[in-house]
Amino acid sequence: MARQSDEDSEQVDTALQIKAELFNQVHKVMSDKDIPEDISYDTFLQKAQVHPQLYQEMLKLMKSDTSIVLRRQPSERWINYYNPKILQTWGANMDLQFITDPYSCIMYVTSYLTKSVRAMSKLLKKVAEENRDNDLECELRKVGPSFLNNRKVSAQEAAYRMLSLPLKRACRKVIFVNTVPKDKQVSMLKPQNQLQEMDDDGNICTSPLDRYSTRPGELEKISLVEFSATYTTGAKDGPDELSDHIPDVLNDEDNDLNDKRDGSNDRYPAAITLKNGLGHMKK
Repeated sequence: MARQSDEDSEQVDTALQIKAELFNQVHKVMSDKDIPEDISYDTFLQKAQVHPQLYQEMLKLMKSDTSIVLRRQPSERWINYYNPKILQTWGANMDLQFITDPYSCIMYVTSYLTKSVRAMSKLLKKVAEENRDNDLECELRKVGPSFLNNRKVSAQEAAYRMLSLPLKRACRKVIFVNTVPKDKQVSMLKPQNQLQEMDDDGNICTSPLDRYSTRPGELEKISLVEFSATYTTGAKDGPDELSDHIPDVLNDEDNDLNDKRDGSNDRYPAAITLKNGLGHMKK
């Protein structure tokens, strides 16, 4: 096992101490508002009482990997690295850095993309540590709102939410058709207000498969999928994500044309009566 000698350790400590002293001297002059903007590089180092060669060695100690330090005028000390030609073309803020190896490029791009993620991770970690003594449910109730209230929202999403516009739309509705065998399906109980007015035998809600099996004879050849997509019980549906105040692109003439192409209005009746007294259904 290789170990650093005491002599080398003392040299490193001495170099770091010298670097800190030189950095403080240079930073003190850089922060001085009375120095002229047209001061030269040599005059700047003389004012900081730092030898140019010693200053270059200090720069080498500050960077552990290979890096390129541009020689710039002291008047540009508070300006990011830029290129005059790119600045005229780009016309916006820039901070150019030379890439000396592919790994540095990957690290820079990754850190830039995950900049907001790191801040969110620190926030969630802090909230989790503050509620570590609570149970898991209480901790989740604290972490969830913290994430929703502090996440970044794009300008487009903010505009859509302020105008109550839907964030997503689709031209088709999706209906779940349970194809599991009847004996393995999970049934739902009817509401209590309905059970009080019914016999003890009818406490289970009818499923799409029950209604399909009691369809009238004129719909004998219709499939379960087409039956579920065509007819509804007329019960109050849940909130429809597709219904909003935005007018559709298609007009009535286009809808009539689509109906003629489908022929769905002619194939099946608009309303049907189910067998065994299970009620009525409509399109």
